[in-house]
Amino acid sequence: MKKNGSEINYLYFSFLFLFLIALTFSHFLRMSTPIWGMPLFFLLYALGQALLEVFCFMLLGYALHRWTPLWTFKLYIGLSFALLLAHFTNYTLVRLMDVSISYFFKFFFGCGLDHFRVAFSAMNMNSTMIAIIISAIILVPLLGIGFYWLTHKMSIKKPLMLTQKQILAGVAALSLILLTLDIIAKPYLSSGMYNKYKKTLPLGSTFLSPTLRHLSLPSTISHSRKENELQQILAQDSFLCPSRPNIYLFVVEALRCDFINSQTSPNISAFAEQNLAPSSAFSNANTTHLSWFSIFHSNYPFNWTEVRNEWTHGSVPLQILKKMGYRIRVYSGADLSYFNMDQVVFGQNRQLADSVSEFSTQRELNPCDRDQLAIEALTEAAIKEREGTVFILFLDSTHSEYSAPRGFSHPFQPESASIDYLAISQSSQDLDLLKNRYRNSIYWVDHLVGTFFKKLQEERLYNESLIVFTGDHGEEFFEDGALFHGTHINAWQTKIPLFFKIPLSHPKLTSPLSTHLDIFPTLLHMLTGRSQWDNYFDGQSLFAPDRWPYALCVQHNGPDVPYEFSLSTGQNKLYARFLNPPFIHSIPGIELLSLYTTDGNEMEPTEEIVQAHFSKAFDPLIFRSSP
Repeated sequence: MKKNGSEINYLYFSFLFLFLIALTFSHFLRMSTPIWGMPLFFLLYALGQALLEVFCFMLLGYALHRWTPLWTFKLYIGLSFALLLAHFTNYTLVRLMDVSISYFFKFFFGCGLDHFRVAFSAMNMNSTMIAIIISAIILVPLLGIGFYWLTHKMSIKKPLMLTQKQILAGVAALSLILLTLDIIAKPYLSSGMYNKYKKTLPLGSTFLSPTLRHLSLPSTISHSRKENELQQILAQDSFLCPSRPNIYLFVVEALRCDFINSQTSPNISAFAEQNLAPSSAFSNANTTHLSWFSIFHSNYPFNWTEVRNEWTHGSVPLQILKKMGYRIRVYSGADLSYFNMDQVVFGQNRQLADSVSEFSTQRELNPCDRDQLAIEALTEAAIKEREGTVFILFLDSTHSEYSAPRGFSHPFQPESASIDYLAISQSSQDLDLLKNRYRNSIYWVDHLVGTFFKKLQEERLYNESLIVFTGDHGEEFFEDGALFHGTHINAWQTKIPLFFKIPLSHPKLTSPLSTHLDIFPTLLHMLTGRSQWDNYFDGQSLFAPDRWPYALCVQHNGPDVPYEFSLSTGQNKLYARFLNPPFIHSIPGIELLSLYTTDGNEMEPTEEIVQAHFSKAFDPLIFRSSP
C-alpha cells in the first residue's frame, strides 16, 4: 500500500485468500459425505468467510499504514501471517481430533501458564514435533514480513488501486450474502450438523445458529454437596469393617475396552475372566481430570469445578477408608498435578495420602520406564504392608505417544516409530501402524500388571486382596472422525475396562451397566456390608438394589464446568447440553442434540421420545440426597 492508501499489495492478500481456500477445500474433500445439501451450504459459507476475512485484513492494513507508525504496520503483517499458522493449526486439529483451535487454547491456557506446562508434558510429544512447533511460532511472523516485502516489490510494477470505500463495500456485500445464506438454510439446520461443520469455517461460526430443541426440567441441576456438612456427618458416622484387606486400584491412561483381549493383554484378560467384569462399563468423562474426579469422589463430573474451588479435604470415599483405619499410598507414572487433581483427590497438600511416589518428574525417562518404577515401588511396599493399605497406581504408557521399552517385546508389527501429527491420515495403513504402537504399549502395561499379580500370588497376598482395574477413558482412531480422546463422548472414547476382584461370596449384579462412579461404593459395600451411600456421594454399589439404570458421560470443557453430556441406557443414547453454559445451575432445562438407538440409527430427539426413554434419568441430577 502507498501512504495515500490507494495501492494494494494484491499478491500478498491473494496468497492469504488462496491459503484459506486450500484449507477449506481440504476440509470438505476428505469428508466421506457427498458435498450436497447442507455440506454444500457450509462449503459456500466457508468460501465466503475466507474472502470476507481477507477483505477485513485489507481494511485494517489500509488504516494502520495510513494513520499509524510504520512499525505497527510491520507488526500487523507479521501477525497476519501468524494468523495463517493459527488457521493451519485449526485445520490440523479438526483433521486429527475434530475440534477447533478454541478447544486448544481453552485446554492449555484456561488454568494459566503453569497448567500449560503440565498439560503439554502430559502429551508426551516427541522432540521433533516440539522443535517444529517452536520454530514455526518464531519464524512464521518473520517469514510473513519478508514475503510481504517481496510481493510488494512485485505488485508495484503492475499496481491495483482500491479505495477505502471500495473495500468497505466489499465487506458489506459479503456480509449480506452470508446472512442471506444463513436465513435460507436455518430451517434445515440441526444442532448436530451445525456442531459438526462449523469447525470447518474460517471464522468458526455462522451469523445465525440453528433453532434449539429443548426439554424443560422440574428444577435446575443440583450443586455439589457442602463439604462442611459432609465433615460433620463423617465425624458422627461409624463404619464397621470386620477386616481390612489390602485394596489395589489400577488406573491406566487412555485404555480402550475392545483392545483388552488375550493377544494384546493376556494377563489382564485372564484377570477379567476370573473375576467380576460388568459387560457395559463406561467412564464418566472423555478426559483424565474429570474421570479421576468421578472415580475418587464418586460424584457426577458436573460438580468438579465447585469441588476444585471450594473443597479442601479431598475425596470422601478415601476419607471414609482413612476413618476405617486404612493407609493410602500412591504410585504414579502420570503427573498428579494435572488440572490440580492431586489437591482435588487427596486434599490440600495431599493430606489424605500417607505417601506419594510420583515418577512423572523424571522427564528424561519415557512413560513406560516411569510406569515400571511405579510398579516396582508398589511391589516393594505391598510385600511389607500385608493388610490395611489402599494402594493407588496411575500408569501412563498408553497415553498420547504410546510407550513401550525398546528392549521389550513388541509383538504387534509393523508399528509407527513415532507419531507425526502433521502427516498422519485416516488411511488404513497409517492407522494400522498407529494401532500397533498402541497395542504394544498395552502389552507392556499388561506385562507390568501381570508381574505384580504373580508376585502377590507368590507372597500369598493375592487371594485376600480387593483389586480394581480400569482405564480413565477410552481412545479413538477416527471411528467417529477424531483421533485420541477428549473430543467426543462416543463409545470409543468412553467405553473402558472395569474389572473387580472382590470376595467370592458377593451377590449378583443388579445391572450390567456400570461407570467409574460405582468403584468406591462397591468397595465400601464389600468391606462394610452397607449398600446405600446416597448421603455421601452419587455413585452406587454394583450390588445395590434399585440402581440408576443410566450411564452418564460428560464432554470436558477445559477448566470450566462441563455442560455437554450423554445418557445411555445400554440401548439408547441421548446427547444433550445444559442451557446457558457454563452457568448450568441457572436454567432448568437442556438442549437436545441427538438420540441414537441400539443399531446406531439417529433419531430426532423430540421431547416425547426423550420422555419415553429417559423419563427418570434427570431425577438424581436434580433431587440429590443431602447429608
